Amino acid sequence: MSVTKIDRPATADEALLWLWNRSRQGMNMAELEWFGKLSDQAEVELRSIADVLSDAGCRTGLTGAGGIDEEALAGILFTAANTARNAAAMVFIAGEAEHVQKNFDRYRPERVSATRKAGGKQ
Repeated sequence: MSVTKIDRPATADEALLWLWNRSRQGMNMAELEWFGKLSDQAEVELRSIADVLSDAGCRTGLTGAGGIDEEALAGILFTAANTARNAAAMVFIAGEAEHVQKNFDRYRPERVSATRKAGGKQ
């Protein structure tokens, strides 16, 4: 078993992609279908963050209770960036899951193992 060297904190999108790459070949069709729906959730998250960014844009520079200062705006932007990265990872995983579903016979764990033992390509 190989050990992954972890020398810094992982971001959520990196963790999602790492876990996907470690587990995808052992998944059954129901699990692949579930992962294939991640793009639906990514769409919801991207629409939500777009609403937050639009609201922040309208309130930037306002003074008083409705305004957003630089520190709050920076927090919103960093959160938006992380949300976009996570959504991108979710869309990527969903596409990969759909591909594996469509080509399930090619990616079945027992076929992959047998092919590796024979020295062939997957």
